[in-house]
Amino acid sequence: MQRFLHNEKENGFDCVILGPSIGNQRIERWWCTLRSECAQIWMDHFDQLKADGYFVDSFLDKSLIQFCFLQTIQMELDEVVHAWNDHRIRSTNNPRAPNGRPTLMHAVPNLYGAPNFLQPASQTELEICLEECLFKDFPCDVDVFHLCTELMTELDPAQKEADNK
Repeated sequence: MQRFLHNEKENGFDCVILGPSIGNQRIERWWCTLRSECAQIWMDHFDQLKADGYFVDSFLDKSLIQFCFLQTIQMELDEVVHAWNDHRIRSTNNPRAPNGRPTLMHAVPNLYGAPNFLQPASQTELEICLEECLFKDFPCDVDVFHLCTELMTELDPAQKEADNK
């Protein structure tokens, strides 16, 4: 989508860099932070569920994992992203290495001597992008979601007590 939204003739593709990140310590640091602050805990938890025989990679297992954990994982990911984007990148001896807070560097790149790659997008371009995106109303399969919420309501002790009155 980045390439689609940037006009090749006017701005080229300088705003998107594709390829391995082995020479980019900052992106490697991001992956390390993401894994240590959030992802590794969940990876270990799901590995343990599989090792204990509670997850066999079926459609239902995946849907149940999504139903139970997706919103919590998304909130944790959002917290890590916010912390990362708000942290201060210190200056180095490398004159090409940027420094500052990523959110500010993105919002006002001219303050950091960087080009502004923000490009206006037409309504048609936005509609094409929206068609290519998948927005979900439920964290898992719709039928599994409704079944799970119905079971939770049915098995809720407080709800049972209210129904008995």
